[in-house]
Amino acid sequence: MKVFYTTFSIALAILIANPTTNVQAVTQTTEIAQRRSRRTKKPVSLGLHTVFKVILKNGSSMWATLTVFNPQKKTVQITSKNGNSRAVKIEDIKSIMADKNSPVVNSDGKRRIIRGEDTAKAKQSTWSDVPLNQFQIKDGETNVDLSDVLSPRRLRGIRGVAAKSLYVIDEIEFNDSGNMTIKVTPIDQGINDTIVYNNLGEKGKSLKYYTKVLSLYRAIGNRLGEAATLNNIGNVYLNLEKKDKALKYYNLALSIYRAVGDKDGEATTMNSIVRAYSDVGEK
Repeated sequence: MKVFYTTFSIALAILIANPTTNVQAVTQTTEIAQRRSRRTKKPVSLGLHTVFKVILKNGSSMWATLTVFNPQKKTVQITSKNGNSRAVKIEDIKSIMADKNSPVVNSDGKRRIIRGEDTAKAKQSTWSDVPLNQFQIKDGETNVDLSDVLSPRRLRGIRGVAAKSLYVIDEIEFNDSGNMTIKVTPIDQGINDTIVYNNLGEKGKSLKYYTKVLSLYRAIGNRLGEAATLNNIGNVYLNLEKKDKALKYYNLALSIYRAVGDKDGEATTMNSIVRAYSDVGEK
């Protein structure tokens, strides 16, 4: 918005100096400023751990999944491991800390990527004084608009990192001014939970986490998250050379993707099924 008004003021001065000659130039200048303003307002997509520790100011705490952030009502909707869902007032929350051993969900509106504990040594970043209405957790999508918080130079740097990596939320704190502080760490989007744990020779650990995440997704009714998790469970069983079980989970995922009309998810799962049949010598 600052870019637009500054450019508009310059354009207005030009127009006053020469109203006839410079009308077209002023129009073009204003349009450029509007395009820049729209680009600047583009939010940064974030990864969200499936399990967080919600610490309240009264000293109590709970482990839960964050499902909705409502800046108007100033509440955070959480779902506990037993499936109970409730809204917690932001004024009652001291901090929200991620269970970094839990998988991460990344949403681009069409697909879900779930991964496990990150082994990278990326540096944590802190974004302070973020207005509540510029942060969103809704319908499986998490993002933040930093255009009114950070300098254009720092914002360009963040977007450069976000183009190749995924910023994952480590911690959220709420301050007395009504704003929030978000701590994030970028991770490689190309590494998923199955690959990490298979490299460690801990496929059973992958199944344990996926089973927990599957229950959470089913409890909150997140069909896309459920399908992605079923597909990942199939991947683990395929790596364990248990083809029948792998195909069972792939087909469960496929039925959900088709039911919700997610063509990307359907295509990914079909490729997994083809790979499974190829491994067992069937075409």
